[in-house]
Amino acid sequence: MQGVFIIGEQRSGSNLLRIMLAGGGLAAPHPAHVLSRLSPILQSYGDLSRVPNWLQLVEDCCQLVERNPIPWSPLKEFDRGDIANRCRERSLVAIFGALMDTYAEANDATAWVCKSMGAVNFVDELDAYFDNPKYIYLYRDARDVTLSFTKAVVGEKHPYHIARRWAARQRSCIAERERLGADRVHSVSYEELTANPSWVLKDLCEFLEIPFTDEMLRGHESKDAVSAVKKSNSGRTSINPFSRPTLANFSVASTGNLF
Repeated sequence: MQGVFIIGEQRSGSNLLRIMLAGGGLAAPHPAHVLSRLSPILQSYGDLSRVPNWLQLVEDCCQLVERNPIPWSPLKEFDRGDIANRCRERSLVAIFGALMDTYAEANDATAWVCKSMGAVNFVDELDAYFDNPKYIYLYRDARDVTLSFTKAVVGEKHPYHIARRWAARQRSCIAERERLGADRVHSVSYEELTANPSWVLKDLCEFLEIPFTDEMLRGHESKDAVSAVKKSNSGRTSINPFSRPTLANFSVASTGNLF
């Protein structure tokens, strides 16, 4: 099944873009961050050629998704045996792919998009397993990203550390864009997406080889979007994504003591 990955820094409008793409027929669940959360402890599972170790990793991946604050509707739980059987190899990336494929099938989709922005750190593994997937490099003004992080329930809070992480992530994404080329990586500016959504989405749909639909412009009104906002403020831009207050917030905040 075709996989698409949104890469970049958090607080750059990835939830908005995810919901827009869902309106276009792509399976786009709220991310459980399977790769970024479990990769650091992957060695603790031991040799995955041993069945008990492999099945424990499958179990933990399934539970991570099942306990995600935004449910992967209509799925309530995964068949562990089915997830394991879908894997073409015993790896974390394979389990992640099986979970995404299962979600897509449950939603009658033939392709899916993952908005876990840290996917840029796993490009080599993703390319090897998914046979040259496509990437959307989503970027936003660093000053607005910084301000957003200071108000979020996750992430760094000091502007210096936020800015350093933002810069490092941009360098990684730009390096992959240059290495993989325009056929594999498409750049989207958050500012352009909110100012000219139809134009940006039509261009993106051409890259993804999917039809553009007006439903993509109404994604922020979906149950998924409302649910994301209720769970945490991380999906806040989904309520009113095209309002001017979501842009250049730094110009107001900078009159205080933020910078």
